[in-house]
Amino acid sequence: MTGWLIDSFPPPAFSVLSVSVERWCRLRGNLLFYFKSRDHLSDPAGLIVVEECSVAPEDDGGDALGSTFGIVLDFGGGLRQHLATYTEQERDSWLCALRRASHRTMRQHLQALRERLRARLGSNPALLAALGGASGPGGIAASDTVEEALEATGAGAHLRKPSSVIGRGGATRRCC
Repeated sequence: MTGWLIDSFPPPAFSVLSVSVERWCRLRGNLLFYFKSRDHLSDPAGLIVVEECSVAPEDDGGDALGSTFGIVLDFGGGLRQHLATYTEQERDSWLCALRRASHRTMRQHLQALRERLRARLGSNPALLAALGGASGPGGIAASDTVEEALEATGAGAHLRKPSSVIGRGGATRRCC
């Protein structure tokens, strides 16, 4: 997800006013990059690791004028990051994306997908062996083992096989 977020800094010790800066932000996995400009070639001005934190809307409804909608990233131990958007819809989109961004949440989602796959495959011994037999800690074997099991049972007959494509400069690459 990409978009503008307003980054709020706590006031310095000698001031009562906080500082807010509008930043172009890009969320990739659990990393929230923020930039000084929207230029796609610019280097990030900073990074927030969205992990082991709670993400919530700002309790007070944004700033004093009500013109922004706040988001709080609470990392525990009093460490908080305050962000804001100009619309409630943008805030809700960012809240949803930031809540899904943690590695733990992604891992739980992947596990749920694996369980759904197991339920759809039923009790086919070859497929279940490929999914849960000689696999890593997550229970899913390497993709070639799953493909071999699908091919052996005929269950994967409708799946497209990767094909080779000639790219620029005559290089061969694989695509679906």
